[in-house]
Amino acid sequence: MIDFARSRPALFIASLVVVGVLARLMPHAPNASPVAAIALFAGWATGRATLGALAAALVMIASDLIIGGHEPGVMATVYLAIAAPAVIGPLLRRLPNVQLRFGGALAGAAVSSLAFYASTNAAVWAFSGMYPATADGLAASYLAGLPFLRFTLAGDLIWTLAFFGAAALVDQTRAIAR
Repeated sequence: MIDFARSRPALFIASLVVVGVLARLMPHAPNASPVAAIALFAGWATGRATLGALAAALVMIASDLIIGGHEPGVMATVYLAIAAPAVIGPLLRRLPNVQLRFGGALAGAAVSSLAFYASTNAAVWAFSGMYPATADGLAASYLAGLPFLRFTLAGDLIWTLAFFGAAALVDQTRAIAR
């Protein structure tokens, strides 16, 4: 898997973008999309955080052209938060074994979910006008976002498990074939 991602990064990223766009357009629980997992996985597989962030951005841009967007300040925060896991990907390559990399990927997905929740709910409070510009307004924004956090966390963990699990399966199949 890693060989393919490094030898043909454009094709690899394009494949992930297609998966991401299709998954965002299909019915799913709110915020349970593969975009953050794609950023993390692409960063790991290519060894380049920029490619992971690019993959996530392309998924968001392409699907938002169909789905639509929100207030620009909120959208900018969403895009940054969804691409941020790409930074974790290359760091996972430094871990000494598959088990630690896998655990690191799941931990990275969980941390990314929490960072997404914290940053995007603050952005909704700051930019949308839905909440008063007070501490109580910020608290109300975070409280309103709690139901979405569970879906974000579940989606990020499941999609990360799927991408990294598929890569491990491909690598094991190749090792057996040799």
